Amino acid sequence: MRIATLRFRQLAVISIMVAATALTACTSSKTPDKDTLRMNLVADIKGLDPIYVSDLYSNTVAANIFDTLFTYHYLQRPLKLIPYLAESMPEASKDGLVHTIKIRKGVLFQDSEAFPNGKGRELTAQDFIYSWKRLADKSNTSDGFWIFDGKIKGLNEWRDNLTDGKAKFEDDIEGLKAVDSHTLQVTLNQPYYQLYNVLAMTYASPVAKEVVDKYGKETIAHPKAEWDDEKEKEYLKELKTNYRSNEREQEKEEVNGVLISKELLNKESNRSCPTCGKYSFKSVDDLY
Repeated sequence: MRIATLRFRQLAVISIMVAATALTACTSSKTPDKDTLRMNLVADIKGLDPIYVSDLYSNTVAANIFDTLFTYHYLQRPLKLIPYLAESMPEASKDGLVHTIKIRKGVLFQDSEAFPNGKGRELTAQDFIYSWKRLADKSNTSDGFWIFDGKIKGLNEWRDNLTDGKAKFEDDIEGLKAVDSHTLQVTLNQPYYQLYNVLAMTYASPVAKEVVDKYGKETIAHPKAEWDDEKEKEYLKELKTNYRSNEREQEKEEVNGVLISKELLNKESNRSCPTCGKYSFKSVDDLY
């Protein structure tokens, strides 16, 4: 599993205590699971279906569960898109209309009773097409369709025909094609220079049709994102390495009025930030 820089959003198999704890950081447990990240939000969330996460708080949690084709490199300024669920950045035609995306192999949906024998299956190109059609389907009343509205060839026509009963959900869309199980081809009406950026948004995250079929309108409460064992091990290793232990306080140094751990200052001395010129941009390091 190739992950160059680990990020907060890589938490698909880590309990975020959504419904049971109402996303409060308080807990009665004196010895919380060391592999559990507890987050605090100041408002309740509406749900965890990617096509509905338009508010800040729902998106904050959903972005930690669902993955996207691309993401942003934490150490690059100005911001730089990098592959995430994609194997590499897309190949684009000279006219900017056809974009071919290779999808990383070996990425699995989390285990769920929605899948045969309860075992999550491998992510495929068809999952993206299905998920983006859900986003476009007017009956789902998602306010995230703006990322594709008028951009993908045939998508708006299919959307209107579906609403009018002239098309079926399963009908093909000219601009969305699974070339093979792990190759996705997107054809545009005209060049769309923000395409890769919107594909890094939670709205564009893939979901499994099996989960939607099983839970229907309750899918919003049953997220099943992509994950694999290697990704989990790598994340937990980085988490334990970089997060401050509860058993000790790190020595800190004041830099421009901000207390920063000396460990991070020493470790990240070869990197820079606008505030102190020393510490890393990595989110796992941005705790003082």
